[in-house]
Amino acid sequence: MKTTTTKNILFLTASTLLFIPNLLSQGLYDTDTLRSIYLDFENPDWNTTLTDNWFIQNGERELATLEMDGITYDSVAVRYKGNATFFLADDNNNPKKPLNIDMNDFIDDQNLLGLKKIKLANSIFDPSALRDVLGFQIYRNYMPAPKANWLKVYIEGNYIGLYPNTEAINKQFLTKHFDYKKGVLFKCDPDSQYGSSTAWKSANLAWYGSDSTAYYERYDLKSDNGWAELLNLMDILNNSPEDLESVLNIDRVLWYLATSTVIANFDSYNGFYMHNYYLYLHENGLFQILPWDVSESFVGILLGAGGLGEASYEWDIFNEGDPFGENRPLVDYVADHPIYRKQYLAHIRTVMQEVLNETELLNTCQDLQASVAVAAAADYNALFGLGNIYFASNVTTDLNAFGLNVAGIMSTVEKRKAYLEGHPDVSLSPPTISQVNRSVQFPQADEQVGVSALIENGTTVDLMVTLNEYASHFEVIEMSDDGMHGDGESGDGIYGAFIPYTDLDTAVKYYIRAQNSEAMMLSPQRAEYEFYEYVVGQVSSTINVGFNQQELIVSPNPSSDQISIRFKNAKQGEVKILQIYSATGSLIKTQPVSPTDEISTLNLKELSSGVWFLKAEGFKPCRIVKF
Repeated sequence: MKTTTTKNILFLTASTLLFIPNLLSQGLYDTDTLRSIYLDFENPDWNTTLTDNWFIQNGERELATLEMDGITYDSVAVRYKGNATFFLADDNNNPKKPLNIDMNDFIDDQNLLGLKKIKLANSIFDPSALRDVLGFQIYRNYMPAPKANWLKVYIEGNYIGLYPNTEAINKQFLTKHFDYKKGVLFKCDPDSQYGSSTAWKSANLAWYGSDSTAYYERYDLKSDNGWAELLNLMDILNNSPEDLESVLNIDRVLWYLATSTVIANFDSYNGFYMHNYYLYLHENGLFQILPWDVSESFVGILLGAGGLGEASYEWDIFNEGDPFGENRPLVDYVADHPIYRKQYLAHIRTVMQEVLNETELLNTCQDLQASVAVAAAADYNALFGLGNIYFASNVTTDLNAFGLNVAGIMSTVEKRKAYLEGHPDVSLSPPTISQVNRSVQFPQADEQVGVSALIENGTTVDLMVTLNEYASHFEVIEMSDDGMHGDGESGDGIYGAFIPYTDLDTAVKYYIRAQNSEAMMLSPQRAEYEFYEYVVGQVSSTINVGFNQQELIVSPNPSSDQISIRFKNAKQGEVKILQIYSATGSLIKTQPVSPTDEISTLNLKELSSGVWFLKAEGFKPCRIVKF
């Protein structure tokens, strides 16, 4: 078997493992690069065999070789995946069926740019081919979520089409995001094959008794064991919800529900179908919720026959008027909880503010599509017409073709935004938080640390603090405006509190929560996924963006002379220090930049040819290639 470029990079950069794993996975999911893969099967009747395997659901794979970037990988294992997306393609004799490729099923440790599993969707219900890529990009602002881009797929030398390429939720994903891969993992997706007579049973987390077999058709166990843990979660949720904080990362759930609500993702727990999410039991004892398969975001095909029509745009944020007979205990819990209801609504406002900007979102859609437009035009297997003639138009407008109605992305944004802005709960006025300050930027052992902030339109202000390694289990410390808690003068609107942890090397994470009788505001607004932090006795940054560091967008890459760097979501006037590291981890160059317009340039002429690594505080490292 040939040695891959990926393995060479791993060897060369063994001393830089602090940030190499993310770089490798970014390579296969870089939206600025469109790669082609070529599959050739050993079995000449591979399609019939794979199709039969799908219908009998035996999970068996066919042996193939895979070529990408001129490198051939032997003995990869391929099967068809999907449900309706497979069935309808097969039923229409369309060769563009969704694919699941296992790189190391037959050969241990074989990978494709560091990845062991490749999951390719066929966008059969999404003529824009954008929803998988765009949807996950939005979710990643607020929680761990897969990366996605596109691959051109050739089978036996024939171009099959442009496929959304989505990062698998597996041990590699869990290690990257949670530094722990041994927890209980469930794919929450009913075992109901499209086209069969099997009754639909949603993954609604309702309680159906202590016999685990009652749940087998609703949840797919992906770890070696875990039914007892999942039943315990559902038992507590349904029968003793006052204990839910002990088994579930509720803030992560709130972000998931809020994001799904804002982008009208109907393949979600609080969407139309109540499925397509994962539950992972982390080392900290809390289940985490993870989004999966977002091809029905921005309403999608639900606009059409059998769907909700125009009512889709006003899908209720608390699932009132739910067409399903089964209940949604997790949504009911949030709706009835005095704190979490406000926090859910605060998250909705944040996602709306950051996502539903029509001009910026349209630019993002068009930028993403531009990199794959030629490949989409040549995709003769796209369901919606020769060369996918609706590829660009479905970004802005609804369409009706082949008996199917599909909502446009931007037309959905316009209508969904109007509904949310007019919602009586969403439109409530929250407090404002400004002038957040820590009395000691770099505290030493036994030094008292106070946190203060100017609060307007608020009646209750809390400092949320944790020492937990995984930014969970935040405790409440009341902040006061009495002139006695590092808050200035009594009654001046500045609230303060002291952090009671002063031991050397203590890592403190915190955020501010302000409420009035109606609504809530957080600082940082993306808390608990983002938070302020410091380490006693160490010099550190005053704010940490947690596991949600923004990405540097670099172009052109590779380059010989100069690169442009976009600091997405950088604050006005914020100065960044760019750092270039060698492949062995040595700091080679630094350059201060002020990304007022979010774009800066960096001269590469003094660098020799090769692979280098670009870093900036608060942003994920990025690999650059100089030629």
